[in-house]
Amino acid sequence: MLEDKNLEISELKQKLEATKKTYEAKCSQLEEETRDAKAELRQKSQEYEYRLEELRNAVKEIEDSSDSKYQEWSVKENQLQTVINCQFSSLQVHLKMCQCQCYNCGAKHYNFVLDLQTSRN
Repeated sequence: MLEDKNLEISELKQKLEATKKTYEAKCSQLEEETRDAKAELRQKSQEYEYRLEELRNAVKEIEDSSDSKYQEWSVKENQLQTVINCQFSSLQVHLKMCQCQCYNCGAKHYNFVLDLQTSRN
């Protein structure tokens, strides 16, 4: 009976030792997987940060280009407005009121006529 108990204790110790080794192996495997996952996450994070920096630079270039084009178009708009103003001011507009006799009814009617003349410099 004592031998049976000792045998049973011995078997339980062996099972415990086997379970302990299995547990330690599983812990080591999980720790290795964790290290690998952390390294992969660090690498992905660095890649995303690099890509984000590239995109920020691209946005800045586009904004700078857009600002430059806006300034160019503003200059062209001002030049065109100046030309239009010069052309407009060179025209003298006269509104004349003319009295005409109607051929149909014989009554007198008043008409307004625009007389556009260019100024001669």
